[in-house]
Amino acid sequence: MRGIAVLLVVLFHVHHFPAYLGHPPGDMPAFVSGGHTGVSIFFVLSAFLLVRPFLREARGGAPVDRRRFLIRRWLRIVPLFALFVALAVLFAPVGELGARLAPALRALLFLPQSGDALFPFSVPWWSLVTEAQFYLALPLLTLLARGRAGRVVLRVLLVVYALVYAALAAGLSSAYQPSGVFWHSLLGRGPLFLFGVLAAWVHARRGEAWERRFAQAG
Repeated sequence: MRGIAVLLVVLFHVHHFPAYLGHPPGDMPAFVSGGHTGVSIFFVLSAFLLVRPFLREARGGAPVDRRRFLIRRWLRIVPLFALFVALAVLFAPVGELGARLAPALRALLFLPQSGDALFPFSVPWWSLVTEAQFYLALPLLTLLARGRAGRVVLRVLLVVYALVYAALAAGLSSAYQPSGVFWHSLLGRGPLFLFGVLAAWVHARRGEAWERRFAQAG
């Protein structure tokens, strides 16, 4: 699945690269234009894989060391990402260095921003910022799920989020547009992460039974 996602992302950017040079992209198969879904696959996979220990914890399994979880995520992303952000600032055209400091700081704080804030460096890293927001939210939200009162609060938050998302998706705010900060954030891509969480929950409940059935069928 990761390999398919990588291929879709690469094909998408190859298809649209002429547009960056001021030329319209040529005619290519429609599925290539849908390569942006490769990022969506990554978000679903990330949620599916990372939420599983927290689901086991909720079912009475070993508690998750949230401090260790966050440290591992930080070490996996931040050092190289910070280096890349620094390069994006240092290679700014003459006269633009000062203007690039603010979006660079926003990126390092994992705050949503448009994909061209530090063009061309920032074109791909919006998804990394969105992913990091999920890393921060996951251990906190799963803490709410451990108690009855917390689960009530979590349900209320989900309902409020669904209403806000539906309003923005209906075009009531320009922040939902592809260039808007909402779309380039955990809130804008939240349904993808929620789908991964739901898939992990279903797998935790029915996965073993399905595996036995498939093994018998084979």
